Amino acid sequence: MSKQNFQFDYCANIASIEALRHVSSPPSDGLKIIAHIAGTSELWLARVSGNEPSLEAWPTIQLIELPFVLTFQRDRWLSLADQYSDSSPIDYMTRSGVSVVNTFAEIGQEVLLHSAHHRGQIALLLRQSAFEPPTSTDYIPMLRKMPISDTIR
Repeated sequence: MSKQNFQFDYCANIASIEALRHVSSPPSDGLKIIAHIAGTSELWLARVSGNEPSLEAWPTIQLIELPFVLTFQRDRWLSLADQYSDSSPIDYMTRSGVSVVNTFAEIGQEVLLHSAHHRGQIALLLRQSAFEPPTSTDYIPMLRKMPISDTIR
């Protein structure tokens, strides 16, 4: 799982936040979903790090706070990407108490795909509310928008 993947996920999530911030009355489900993206990322960060998550899966976070939360999480993912190879096994407990093992790459892929799924929901909610979603949160278009300094290769 490359650092660029985590940077992309961060930038795409920020684009969704910005789309929500630029509407007069953002759909409340959109706010819940973007906070859920952060909550789920926190859960996986805690599992990889062997800590307790600092957020619930469906946390209540103000829209203004989310960029700071996501920036902190991105920095932690980038640090973990330096510590683990893609094939590094990560032992953790599921919420139901079952001990399991996944590789760092599998966990990273889970986080990215989960975020992408919910960004699509946010885009749909914005469209249904007659607001503009982000132009694109797809991988290649987002890479083109990312500042050179953020394009970690």
